[in-house]
Amino acid sequence: MRRELEAWISPGEGQPEASNALPAWPEGAAQPGRFEPAEGLTRQAWVSLQAAARPLFCFDDAPGYQTCVALEADATVLDIGRRATR
Repeated sequence: MRRELEAWISPGEGQPEASNALPAWPEGAAQPGRFEPAEGLTRQAWVSLQAAARPLFCFDDAPGYQTCVALEADATVLDIGRRATR
């Protein structure tokens, strides 16, 4: 948690998480393991995001969950959903 807090207050320092670290979304599964994808985010879009290895930022939004966003190539922010932390 300390690393994440330091990254939050010191933007531009350190190495952000990347979307290639997201959990696999097996074909035929409703969602990736321990992750609730954002509404409208398809498995195909998920797999493409993993392959692109875009910067990823996750932050606590509720006990046991983090909302995650990814930075697109055109500098827009994409809501990708939330992951369980417990």
